[in-house]
Amino acid sequence: MKNSILLLLLFCSFFTISAQENYLPGFVIASKGDTVRGTIDYRNWKRNPAAISFKRESDGLIFSYDPSQIRGFLVAQEYYESARVQTEVSPERTNELSYDVEFILEEEVAFLQALITGNKSLYYLVNKKGKDNFYIKNGDKIDLLLYKQYARNVNYTRQVLINNKYIGQLSNYLGDCTGLQQKTNNVRYSQKELAKLFEAYYRCKTDQPKFKKNPDRAIVQLGLVGGIAISSLKMGNTSKLRVSKADYDNSVNAIGGLSLTLVLPRNQQRFAIQNELLVANYNFTGNDLIYEADDDYIDTEYNFKATQLKLNTMVRIRVLNRQPVSLHLEAGIMNALALSIEAKQTQTTVFHAPAVTTKRDALNARSYEQGFVGGAAGQYGKFSLTARYGTGNGFSKINSLKTTINRFYVAVGYRLTK
Repeated sequence: MKNSILLLLLFCSFFTISAQENYLPGFVIASKGDTVRGTIDYRNWKRNPAAISFKRESDGLIFSYDPSQIRGFLVAQEYYESARVQTEVSPERTNELSYDVEFILEEEVAFLQALITGNKSLYYLVNKKGKDNFYIKNGDKIDLLLYKQYARNVNYTRQVLINNKYIGQLSNYLGDCTGLQQKTNNVRYSQKELAKLFEAYYRCKTDQPKFKKNPDRAIVQLGLVGGIAISSLKMGNTSKLRVSKADYDNSVNAIGGLSLTLVLPRNQQRFAIQNELLVANYNFTGNDLIYEADDDYIDTEYNFKATQLKLNTMVRIRVLNRQPVSLHLEAGIMNALALSIEAKQTQTTVFHAPAVTTKRDALNARSYEQGFVGGAAGQYGKFSLTARYGTGNGFSKINSLKTTINRFYVAVGYRLTK
């Protein structure tokens, strides 16, 4: 089930990312320097786009442009500039690092994303190998900031070292601000830190950049959740224990709690981490009858009930967006801790005499449960309706007695934040 849910999410994600258009106002800078206004199919790219679709304002015609055909474009307050640049393509996974300190450079024609432009400019590219590369601009020339991780054997131990030539490049590039040297020496090769360094430079020079990209930030949404859960209990039939022979009724109970959604930046905010902290219950009752005659039988009633504090952590993917309506698929893991738990049996024995009733623990119940959940959620404004299926490993501590609790949830949610 776990693999099926993940495959479904990946398929739907690929389909929706490929299929949905999102034309927003913008402009392209033609090869001769003219600015042509229109709308651009904006995909909130995590990787720099290889090409864009542009709908011209004057006549509505649609054109596809790659970096060799235009000088750049702007859409959704993001500016991209076409350039032929060098990219560093050395492996960056720790287990794949080479022992060569030298850079491995390849040439690529790409749309570089502008992080800051002006007297001193900083650009960003995720190259064809998936590596982050950063660039500075000297006149009409765009230079790669050189950075590489490599391996060395030190005292028979494999260690990861860094060729940080970019530090010297930045020292020369931003050298007219002497108070920036310490920050430059310590800056990491990341978009956040390099952007902060350039912002500090402009403050040092009491100057303003021509363009500055707004930082990508996740959106935190807090909400309320309430609904019902229909639970069923199954016990492994390989056990010789009589408790596994009983037939158990379904349990229908209310659920309620809080939700915390972390909407991830880029990719048009399609992806999110959905967390829910819920109070939930189950109450299963089952009977096992050993019958010989009307005056010779054993009738046992089993009752398992618990109140749980449950944490669901899921990946959520938006597959349809027609504001104010949207549709999401989600899958993840469930962890539950019993605030209270009971596992009782009541046995009535009749053997040619009045009935004798005894009560005792059915088994030593486990208070911690794990499982998987997956489902779909529709949203309308701040309201949501979720249908979800989940399965958990139940409450049995006995190796030979496997318990499985399957649940179907229907819940209504309300978002408290924007």
